[in-house]
Amino acid sequence: MKKQIILLLFSAFLGLSVHAAVNVQAVRIGESNPSVSAYVFGTGEQLSGQQFQTDGILTYKGYQYTVYYSLSRNVCIARRKMPVGDWEEVMLAYKNSADDAHNVITMGICEKDGSIHLAYDHHNDNLHYCFSRTGSANDPDNMPWKASTFGPTTSIMDKTVPNVTYPRFISMPNGNLLFECRFRWSGYGDSYLREYDGTTKKWTLIGRYIQGEDVQPDACAYINGMTYDKLGRLHITWCWRDDFGGGSNHDFCYAYSEDDGRTWKDTQNNQVATTQLMDPVFNNVTGSCLGQTKASLKVETIPYNRGYINQETQDVDSKGRIHAVNSHIPDGQASDSNWGSSRQKARLHHRFRDTDGTWKKIQLKKNGATVHSYCRVNLSFDAFDNAYVVSNGAEVYAATDANNYQDWDLLSDADAGRFLSEPLVDRPLLKNSGVLSFVYLGADRKITVIDYLTQNPHTPDGTGLLAEYFSDDDYTQLISSETVATPDQSVIPTGTKSIRWSGTFETIHGEQYTLHVNTSMETSVFVNSLQTAFIKPSGTSKEESFEYKLIPSHKNNIVIESKGSQAVSLSWSSVHTPKALIPATSLYPEKANEEFSDVLTPPDLEKKVSLDQVLVSQKKTIDASGKDVFSVTPFDPSGEYSIEVKTKINAATGRGLDIEARAKTGKGFRMSINETSIQATSPLNNPQTISFADNSREQTYRFAVEGDQVHVFRGVQYIGTQNLDFIKDILQDDTEAESAVTYGEDVIGDWAGSSAAGTEKPTAYGWSASTDKIPWNTAGGGGGVRYETATHNVENDNAYTGRFMTIRWDGNEISNATYFYPVVLEANTNYDFSLLYEYWSNATSSRSMTIGISTSNNVSGIYDSQTFYTSPTAQVLRPAGFVFTSKEAGTYYLTFSGQWAMYGIAGLSLKSFTYTNRLQIGKNYSTGYLDAEIFYVNYQNGAFAPGENGTTTPEQKVENTCIISAENGQIYIRSRAVIKNVNIYDVLGKAYISQNVNGSIYSTNTNLAKGLYVVMVETDSAKTIRKILL
Repeated sequence: MKKQIILLLFSAFLGLSVHAAVNVQAVRIGESNPSVSAYVFGTGEQLSGQQFQTDGILTYKGYQYTVYYSLSRNVCIARRKMPVGDWEEVMLAYKNSADDAHNVITMGICEKDGSIHLAYDHHNDNLHYCFSRTGSANDPDNMPWKASTFGPTTSIMDKTVPNVTYPRFISMPNGNLLFECRFRWSGYGDSYLREYDGTTKKWTLIGRYIQGEDVQPDACAYINGMTYDKLGRLHITWCWRDDFGGGSNHDFCYAYSEDDGRTWKDTQNNQVATTQLMDPVFNNVTGSCLGQTKASLKVETIPYNRGYINQETQDVDSKGRIHAVNSHIPDGQASDSNWGSSRQKARLHHRFRDTDGTWKKIQLKKNGATVHSYCRVNLSFDAFDNAYVVSNGAEVYAATDANNYQDWDLLSDADAGRFLSEPLVDRPLLKNSGVLSFVYLGADRKITVIDYLTQNPHTPDGTGLLAEYFSDDDYTQLISSETVATPDQSVIPTGTKSIRWSGTFETIHGEQYTLHVNTSMETSVFVNSLQTAFIKPSGTSKEESFEYKLIPSHKNNIVIESKGSQAVSLSWSSVHTPKALIPATSLYPEKANEEFSDVLTPPDLEKKVSLDQVLVSQKKTIDASGKDVFSVTPFDPSGEYSIEVKTKINAATGRGLDIEARAKTGKGFRMSINETSIQATSPLNNPQTISFADNSREQTYRFAVEGDQVHVFRGVQYIGTQNLDFIKDILQDDTEAESAVTYGEDVIGDWAGSSAAGTEKPTAYGWSASTDKIPWNTAGGGGGVRYETATHNVENDNAYTGRFMTIRWDGNEISNATYFYPVVLEANTNYDFSLLYEYWSNATSSRSMTIGISTSNNVSGIYDSQTFYTSPTAQVLRPAGFVFTSKEAGTYYLTFSGQWAMYGIAGLSLKSFTYTNRLQIGKNYSTGYLDAEIFYVNYQNGAFAPGENGTTTPEQKVENTCIISAENGQIYIRSRAVIKNVNIYDVLGKAYISQNVNGSIYSTNTNLAKGLYVVMVETDSAKTIRKILL
């Protein structure tokens, strides 16, 4: 199904700048969501978004692809046409059933035949694999994109592939595809290669290329990746692990192959290994493949207990140099046999093999300090060999080849801490297009792709824009056309009354550009189909400067339309671009990208002509300078609901007629209707215009609340959707304040036994965990998870004396545990969970603990959560408050997960709280004036669109095609569609002008008195209404 990208409002036209000390150009473009309902379990590693996914996101032949598990745990693959296409999701039949972060989805594309290959859900399992029909990726515009495009799940390639973990696909220089995976287990396993031939459509076993079980202690290799360089050499780096625990990760090793993994050379360029053509079977006899017996494979000794994370990241640059980034305790610091605390001491190290074969090692820096990452990171390179590392929930670091990578520093932390998963970067898109694009999974179940524009790897080679000359004002009667190097060089034929220049401009730097248009003619400028400038005619040339909404491409569509017969000049500027005419080499006569959609898609709601409960049946009139608000009763929604209001705004200064609805959860909406528009006005300081309309006529508005959104209709026309907000009280000075709430009884008073004096194990009072390895103990038992009475200081407050429960994640078998405590909740009710928390021991710095609410006593039921960070000092309490809303009435479970440490929690309390239901209408502000009529107010439980039952609401054009402006007593109108009628009223409804027009440009040609006017413009497809102040 298709997921629309939500375009940001005008304030988001400006790219988010970065704050790097490193000399790398990059600007954050924005983000999109392939899915808003992905599967999330717990608060640690996830099924979607692990660094060893090869690949989890990539761009091929103009389409970007990503993979993830849906909320129902189905395998999903989504794609979007770059740079402005919508995400299209395909959900496959296969479902995952294990909450195991090993069981990711990996993706590969065979260039030779265009097939897409997926492997999924493995941790020592027979292969789960499927592939698409031939050509799916090579001809994406003409091939179907649906589940039936992919074949069924199978365990067979050339034959059944057994005991698979960490599958990877690697695109080969010859157009074929490699498949790599581990056979057997952590600490004792081998690794194998297969090759898919896109011509024969067959897989061939290459064999065992890494052996781990021929030494004592036996081992397995954890590779940072497999990467081809420009010469066709296949590079791998890895560490060895000798048992199940991360503490036994050791050494940094390297090899490369010049024959697609058949033979291998060490860093001294000596051939030291040959892949063994053998099926995956246990065999601990030392073979010819890569293994620990080949001592020259080890580049650097890294001993046990260095907090050395396995399977991190590698990439190659344009010079063919292999780079890897790994996290471990720096040289010169003591080892630590405690895995959790050793990981806290670990720092990111960048290693690369220079062109002379020597290895360099640099630590990443952030404002001069070394960098710790709580999860694996991703390394990638642009075409200029600038290096990028994405880490710590979307922090972006960079370093330059020009400075030999000694200048690592933070590039951006705009999204730091937002996400749960590890980052996956679209390396082809960065190298080929200069777009740093990476994907994450968040606790909100959204798959989020974030895009940065970096320096353009392509040298522009354009020839100019297409110029079209017309004999009329409507751009319909074409005289001639030509390609002009720049618009100011146009040779304009006799009889020209309007000109359109169109095509593409291509930027160079990774930054926001400003465009400058100089003309004396009435001119409109559209960039990527969005109107970004309108210049009124004047007697002399004048320049208009403007920025445009960035897209994940250096190529931008542009259209310039001018009324008259004079050329315009088109210039640009940016931080690294002095203001100058855009050169012909950066201009192209064809549009590079598909146009943005200008269609609003209505929500899929049941239709009802009218709502069944009449709340106001007799007309009410508001004629007030002060506040004049009336409450509408009864209003007691229990879930989704719809409100319909018929009104007429005769005059309004200020917001207009406020319509405010709030349920007992505190969430609702506030809409304000004036003579020409309807706005969402919660919060008051950030009003959002939904639509323009002539509200001085009788209008019927319906507000359909569905989930966390309100859909707005005018008549039967869908005009927009807004997220629900917490509705506050409006004070006399027109500011907002929190409303009073009513609290219920504490529903977890017995979390530590009756009167918090229980002496048994916590399990006796309802506590449980996701593993049976928890060391539950009786109160005061001196160890384990238990109750204690203690006195600890509260940060910035007095000491607290009372009952604590120690809660532990400081052991290899319990570090990923989730604790559960059952609670019985009412339906659709707000709850406030409060407690004091700390790390008690076994940590040296601030630790995070995530509290959630689940519908079941397993992590799959968690639907809301919040992360809290302890004091950096042991046994210093901080208060926490977690607010959530229940669903159906029944038993729920508070959930707790955390980083390595022993924690203390105390003072647990869980209370419901409710707001007063409220539906009020009127003038809810003290200044200004409102003259309005309210004819009726109707209500019904359930979210309903207007219209006959069973009918559908067609897609509707967004009302954004008309520019209305005023200058020197005249009103100017410019429309991309042909204008049929223009009507101009004063604020009291008096008609000043009513005129038929058959063109795209209009002006009053007569001076109007100063004041506020309402301008209505009708075309064949839309009606546009604006307020204009002369």
